[in-house]
Amino acid sequence: MISAGSLHAENDLVKSFASCTGRYSAEMEHAWLISDPRADEFEARRLSFVALLDATVTPDTARQTLHYRINAKHAHAGLLQVARFNLDTSRANAARSAAARLLSQCDYLLLGGA
Repeated sequence: MISAGSLHAENDLVKSFASCTGRYSAEMEHAWLISDPRADEFEARRLSFVALLDATVTPDTARQTLHYRINAKHAHAGLLQVARFNLDTSRANAARSAAARLLSQCDYLLLGGA
């Protein structure tokens, strides 16, 4: 029997995988935009999260999962834009740190970490 606690944990895991997929999508696209040589690395990480997401999403959670993924991608892209293009160095540094912290949290979900 599945308990409410395990369902909550499963939903959190799906949400985490979806969010990380979105974040790495934003990183990959940003890297392409600025000709960052790490684009392939970001794509590989994104594909790892896509595989994890595909293994955990169900038809009942697919719509909400896509919502998490798109929102995370949009939010992360915003951080990257501020980090790269904002003239206020304090804001740019804060955005850069936030984006790096979020990716670091994602990397801990992968076996072996970053």
